[in-house]
Amino acid sequence: MPTPEEIQALTEEVEARKAEKQRARDEKKAAKLKKQRAEKFEKLTAPIILVITVLIGLALWFSV
Repeated sequence: MPTPEEIQALTEEVEARKAEKQRARDEKKAAKLKKQRAEKFEKLTAPIILVITVLIGLALWFSV
């Protein structure tokens, strides 16, 4: 029969492993979210630059 101290030590070890696994999952989730945001930003950048360029071109063309 394990002593109460051994049971407490094992419980703490199990809790520490659980916390480590949860932290790893959270980090992986955060990295995935960051990657998705970066991809979305990359997809939106080109059309926004194009629209701004066209608007500037039109503004210059009509001002002449």
